[in-house]
Amino acid sequence: MVNNINKLADLGIIKAEDLTNLKIVTDKYSLSISEEMINLIKKGKKYSAISKQFMPSLNELKEDEFERSDPIGDEKFSPIKGIVHRYKDRVLLKTNSACAVYCRFCFRREVVGPSGEKLTQEETNEAIKYIRKHKDVWEVILTGGDPFVLSPEKIGNILDSLDTINHVKIIRFHTRVPIVKPRIISENLLKVLSNRKATIYIAIHINHESEMTEKAKEACDKLAKKGFPLIGQTVLLKGINNKTSTLEKLFRIMLQAKIKPYYLHHPDFANGTGHFRVTIKEGQKIMRELRGSISGIAIPTYILDIPGGYGKVPIGPQYLKERNELNNFVEDINGRLHIYPSK
Repeated sequence: MVNNINKLADLGIIKAEDLTNLKIVTDKYSLSISEEMINLIKKGKKYSAISKQFMPSLNELKEDEFERSDPIGDEKFSPIKGIVHRYKDRVLLKTNSACAVYCRFCFRREVVGPSGEKLTQEETNEAIKYIRKHKDVWEVILTGGDPFVLSPEKIGNILDSLDTINHVKIIRFHTRVPIVKPRIISENLLKVLSNRKATIYIAIHINHESEMTEKAKEACDKLAKKGFPLIGQTVLLKGINNKTSTLEKLFRIMLQAKIKPYYLHHPDFANGTGHFRVTIKEGQKIMRELRGSISGIAIPTYILDIPGGYGKVPIGPQYLKERNELNNFVEDINGRLHIYPSK
């Protein structure tokens, strides 16, 4: 793992003369790139989509008036440390602040970092107590950071506690580990995840087909063979995957790896991420083109997290164009309007 800007220079990935300026970036926003991703970055242009996601850039020092340190409003909905309770039936349980890699577009980039702060046992107990008290909580989403960088023992202890809460029926892990550091998906971890009272889902973050290495496929296959449903989260990123053909390849590869594309996230207004941003209009155009070119099971929901903590909403495109008392006017994938009776 590389978490020092000087090491990137030693590896010949960045120029020595760029060190001083890039250190300003990494002093502000954490740097960590797994060995697996470093090896791909070193191969050059073919893996530029990976380099752009994890390598620091001076563009990160540019901020605009819309950006903020907590773009989706987690703090507003955090009653106690480690818990975010935005929706009635589910909570986030933020187990730790460390990740196997630090994405340069991360919406939690202000709080994740190499300190790897974990919830203490007392804080974890309080979080579990909160979940136990709130009977409407049907789903617990383990996130952070990345929960899969915790030891299997720690993950097992958390799951053991959740096993004692009868109203928790779904446990979801949000992780990049199977893609960026697949060796963590060990037999020990699989054993810890298995045979739980709640159904476990694994939400895997992947943004470009070049991330899906043979080792990543093997890691996903291990999880799938244990019966865990895999769903995929992708962020729409300028210069990385904001082309219909790029996302078509990615979503096909994900399905082949038993990952159902779940969400395509419009990029959040995180500080210093403007160079990754695309317009909603551009995203809708891509989604419209995907609808006509790939299977429906390969198409995720295109969503926007409303700034300030107001939640996720689907943002189209919209095929029902207008309506009156007699008829609806529906657009097909080729842009032609059709009449569909209102009755």
